[in-house]
Amino acid sequence: MSLNSLPKPLINAALSAGLLVAAGALFLGSVEVAVRAGALPQGSVPWYTPEAIELNQQFEAANEAFGATHPLNFTAPVNSIVPAPHIRRRIAVLGDSFVWGSGLAFGGAWPHKLAAQVREIDPGTEVLSWGISGWSTKDQLEFLKTAAKDYALFHADTVLIAYVTNDPDIEERPSKFLPLDGPVSRFTAALFPNAHAYLTAHIAAFYERFIDNEYGYGNWEEDLYSEENLKRYEGVLAKLKEFADAQDVNIAFIFTPHIPAFAPFEKKYAAITERLDHAGIPYVNPLQDIVAAFGDRDDAPLYPSLWANPGNGHPGPELSSAYVDAAVQLIKDKGWLAPEGEAVLQAQSPPVTCSDETLAGRIHRLTPYDYLGVKYVRLQGALDIGAVDSPLLATSGRLIANDQQIPIFYSSSGVVDLPRGRHIAYPEHSFWVDAPASTLKNRARIEFNTDIGCTAWTFDAPA
Repeated sequence: MSLNSLPKPLINAALSAGLLVAAGALFLGSVEVAVRAGALPQGSVPWYTPEAIELNQQFEAANEAFGATHPLNFTAPVNSIVPAPHIRRRIAVLGDSFVWGSGLAFGGAWPHKLAAQVREIDPGTEVLSWGISGWSTKDQLEFLKTAAKDYALFHADTVLIAYVTNDPDIEERPSKFLPLDGPVSRFTAALFPNAHAYLTAHIAAFYERFIDNEYGYGNWEEDLYSEENLKRYEGVLAKLKEFADAQDVNIAFIFTPHIPAFAPFEKKYAAITERLDHAGIPYVNPLQDIVAAFGDRDDAPLYPSLWANPGNGHPGPELSSAYVDAAVQLIKDKGWLAPEGEAVLQAQSPPVTCSDETLAGRIHRLTPYDYLGVKYVRLQGALDIGAVDSPLLATSGRLIANDQQIPIFYSSSGVVDLPRGRHIAYPEHSFWVDAPASTLKNRARIEFNTDIGCTAWTFDAPA
């Protein structure tokens, strides 16, 4: 069949389609070249190159793997219910992905930096990091209630809540995003990955702003500040203050702006500070100091130089340090560090040796990591208490290694409850303990008090 034998309308349609495809390919190719050449930098719409996304995924995968070794899935050291004998005060930092450390290497999240700074100021005060990505204030309150019921709130004296602008989420309306991941989109991404990343981000932003405000993260967050939702949030804050008073713990909010600019935060922060004042909850807002320190950079309005990494707009090291400065000033102003010479609770000093060897167990995971300049090994295992005559006193567990005594986190049921109906199941009588690597030499012991004495398990310390 010759081309001349085809109907002219069909030929014209084919030529038009070919020209359209060619024009589209030429346009996508031009955008691809422009992105690769750096001619299309970050503007007001955040977007990430495939290389940046891959880099961020590496950070997130490492954090998720480390969090999976923690009984509560935190990217933090394992905290025993009862603190070590030398600890006189505990300050818990509670939050979401900003506390969890999204996009950062372990140790880069601001509660870890706060822990280092507080340790220098007062070695008798310990900072705990409690954060899960996506947690709202409502979720954080739910966790505090669980921690109080099941773990005596880890004997925390102070709780600092890291406020992020999406925290008033009461789960009334889920966020909706424009579906741009169909077959054509995937095919385009395979041929022009950078152009695809740039264009889909801007198409979605245009649609969400001018066509349908039911879509997009920004529109969803704006709804959180409606009078109706803020009224519900007032109830959460009231319950939070009531909880803190009942537990006799200090509580305060720390605002954590991720951009050094007033416009995205002033109105929202004003709505929240009004309600914090009404609830009687103190707070600190470092926005003005952050704008003064970083606001004159030339990468506005998104300031990617302050990001966790090129593929993640969460706060990076410089902003994290600014949050720490604000937190330290608040802690000092409130007098929440341990007073000099404050007595240690007798319950924090269990006997160091135990002659009863009826306890047994096994260690099924070892996780080495560095924290505050010290090499640690996380031991996770389960105990066999079949030969033990009396129940273990959960808060008395300790690891004895190289003449050091390290408290243990122990769960007799193996079930850990988290907000939003999450339940993590471990073997019964599971334990976790973070030991300095230098202590794990030769033999080690795990000891527990019981109602009638104590019991122990001696084992070869892992190398």
